[in-house]
Amino acid sequence: MHASAQDKARVFRGAYLGAVEQKPIAILDVGSAIVDGQSLSNRDVMQNPLWTVHGLDIEAGLNVDTVVADPYDWKEIPSGSFDVVTCSEVFEHAEYFWITILEIARVLKGNGVAFITSPGGGPRHRFPVDCWRFYDDAFPALARYA
Repeated sequence: MHASAQDKARVFRGAYLGAVEQKPIAILDVGSAIVDGQSLSNRDVMQNPLWTVHGLDIEAGLNVDTVVADPYDWKEIPSGSFDVVTCSEVFEHAEYFWITILEIARVLKGNGVAFITSPGGGPRHRFPVDCWRFYDDAFPALARYA
């Protein structure tokens, strides 16, 4: 996770989670692995003794609680089980991001909220692939789709 994405996570927390600071909530962090050369995570931003943060990724590693067998069918995660889903700098690496957004929608509770960031430009950075860049209208369109 880049520092700019973590800054956005802080803004998201203040704007969307301030009302639930005193309530227990469950947060799923998609693409949670902290890879070589990085040390930042959404888990750091979402620290609260009442909140549970669960890391999900396609490979085991630091900050990962669940490794999914299929990146586009998270059988390991029950439907409607999370209040919040965070997903920072992952969609550019998902070959089929439109399926990923459907899985995020599936695991969110009915009144849940998702925080998703992904670059709109920049250099190629494979983890394991780098397929996409997203403009301002992309995530509102995906939200309507999901």
